[in-house]
Amino acid sequence: MTRDWKHFADPGTLMCPDSEIDKDGCYSGGGFSHNGILHLFYTGNILHDGDFDYINEGRGHYTNTLHSADGIHFSEKKVLLRNEDYPDALSCHVRDPKVSDIDGRLYMVIGARIRDSRGCALVYECSRDNLEDLTFRQVIRTPEGFGYMWECPVLFKLDQQVFLLCCPQGVAQDGYKYENVYQNGVFRLTPDAEYGNPETAEGWIYSLTMPRQLSVKNGRICQYPIHEILDLRTESQTVSLEPGRPVYPESRSFVLETADIQNRPFEMVIRQDVSLRYAHGVVTMEFLRNGDGRTSRHIDLQGRPLESLDVFSDSSSLEIFLNEGEEAFTTRIYSTGQPSLSCSIPLTGTLSVMDAIRIDWKPALGTESCEAAIQALQGPQTASVLKSGTAPESVNRRPAASRKQVPPASVQQASPGSGSAAHKLTV
Repeated sequence: MTRDWKHFADPGTLMCPDSEIDKDGCYSGGGFSHNGILHLFYTGNILHDGDFDYINEGRGHYTNTLHSADGIHFSEKKVLLRNEDYPDALSCHVRDPKVSDIDGRLYMVIGARIRDSRGCALVYECSRDNLEDLTFRQVIRTPEGFGYMWECPVLFKLDQQVFLLCCPQGVAQDGYKYENVYQNGVFRLTPDAEYGNPETAEGWIYSLTMPRQLSVKNGRICQYPIHEILDLRTESQTVSLEPGRPVYPESRSFVLETADIQNRPFEMVIRQDVSLRYAHGVVTMEFLRNGDGRTSRHIDLQGRPLESLDVFSDSSSLEIFLNEGEEAFTTRIYSTGQPSLSCSIPLTGTLSVMDAIRIDWKPALGTESCEAAIQALQGPQTASVLKSGTAPESVNRRPAASRKQVPPASVQQASPGSGSAAHKLTV
C-alpha cells in the first residue's frame, strides 16, 4: 500500500488459491476503483485430472472478481466468465483481465491464445451500474500472427489515441527486434533470457521497475519515472565525464542525467560492469561482468538522433532511458566493487544520490494498522501534505532551458525484461 509511491506498507497476503475456482493458481489481472469500491479481477487457473495437453483441453481459465471498500477486507470470490463463455476459436489459455475507462465507457480486455497458436485480446464492455455485467464486443488481433499468446493486455488512451499494451509470447527475433524471451507491447526493455538470479539463495526472485509515466511524443509512446521517484534524488551536482577520468558515485544507488550527447558515438562504462555503446544509430548494452549470465541487448533508433541519456542505478538494477523515455533498457546487475562511471567522449551531466523507497514488510493486518505504518514511514511533514490532498511538488528533471514539457499521463509498472512492438488500435 502507498499514497506517494515512495513509502510502502505490506498488508500481508490478501488472496490465495483456496477455492474451486482458482485451486491451481491465481493468475494476474487488475484492480479498478468505481464508486468508492475497489474491484479486483483476476484469472483462476484450474487443471483437470487426465491426459491433456493443457493448451486446448484440460484447463479452466476463469475470469474471477471480488471487491472491497477498504482494500483490506474483501468479498467472496465470484466467477464472471468460464471457458464456455469465451469465443469458440480460443484455446484454454485466456487470462489477465484488466478494466479501463475510455472516454467514460468501461472496457475489460483479456489476453488469449487462439487454437491455431495466434495471440489475441478479447474486449468486453462493463456496465457502469454493475461492473460484473459484461457484454462481449470484439477480438483484437493483427492481420498476421504476432506471437502465439498475448498476456497482460491493457487498453488506455493517450493524446487522443487508444492503445493496446500487451506481452506477446513466441515472437521470433528479427535482427535487433524482439531479442527478449518475453516481449512487452510498446516498450523495449531488457532482458529475460538464460540467466541466473543470486537472490534465489535467499528464497525470493524477480523485481519490479520504478513506476513510470507514459506520454506520447512524435507519435511514439514514451516512458519515464514518475515525479514521486524523481523527488528521491538528493545531493545533486554537476559532473564532467572525461576520457580516462572516471567519476565515482558514493553508492550504487545514483542517477546520472545528461543531455549533451548531440548524437556523438561513445562508449560509457557503468559501475565497471556494463558497457553502453552508441554507433551507427544503434545503442548496445553489454555486460562486462556481474550479469550472472546476462549478455547484451540492442536498440536501433531507426534514424532518430540520440540526444539524452539518463541512468538510474540501484543496488541490483539498472534502468536506462534514451531521449527522455523514447526507448529504455532495464536489467538486473550484481556488482561487487566500487561503482564508477567513465565515458569515451566528454559529457556534462547531473549526478544525484538516489534515496531509498521504504517498505514496511510486516505491519499487522488491518486498515488502521496499514495506514499507521504508512504514516510512520512518511514522517509528519509528508503525512500532513498527503492528508491535505495535495500532491508533492514535481521536481524538474532537467534545467528549465533544456527540459521538454511532457503532459501527464497514466502510470504503468512493468517487470524487467521485455521487448517492443506497437499496434495502433481503435475501440
